[in-house]
Amino acid sequence: LPLFTAGGGGGGARPPMEGSFRLAVDQGGVVSSIELTAAFDSGVVDGGAGDLTMGVCWADNAYRADDFAVHGSFYNSGVVGSTACRAPGVVQTIPLHELAMEAAAEAVGLPADAVR
Repeated sequence: LPLFTAGGGGGGARPPMEGSFRLAVDQGGVVSSIELTAAFDSGVVDGGAGDLTMGVCWADNAYRADDFAVHGSFYNSGVVGSTACRAPGVVQTIPLHELAMEAAAEAVGLPADAVR
């Protein structure tokens, strides 16, 4: 379960996100189950709900798995809140899913494009 961190944080940047994944892949490269977990840092404000909602809704990207789940949360830290305005949260969760697909390919010894 690798930890993935995306985003910059601080006013005007995308909020930082920490993510992880679990998946099941067969030797042919078919991903039958994937679970993504994303936690957005909302900074000192409660503005992370929009990033979280959109990130969760579009985390499936262009893929389909029989068993797909995504779990999201946000937390507050001592940093300045972020103000992403285009595709909030999506820019962070899609690379998390791509990272999971690359890990699936590596696990079965196939090129990533063969699993995608």
